[in-house]
Amino acid sequence: MLYACPSLPAGTRTLALETSCDLPSLGPGATANVGVTVPGARRHDFADASLDTSSIAFVLDCHVWSNNSVHVT
Repeated sequence: MLYACPSLPAGTRTLALETSCDLPSLGPGATANVGVTVPGARRHDFADASLDTSSIAFVLDCHVWSNNSVHVT
């Protein structure tokens, strides 16, 4: 879910994207970045990501890197 703050309240412009990816093999404490194209996303939009998996060992951080581009770490 993406929304811009503070001048654009939640729900005014909401974008959603569902995609699949192959998760890399990571050791303890390692990180990986995945770039996702989200048409309409703009810098400084709020971004949120979730992962549907049977493992609970993942913590996701997500931000709009540039227009139409979201990075998930």
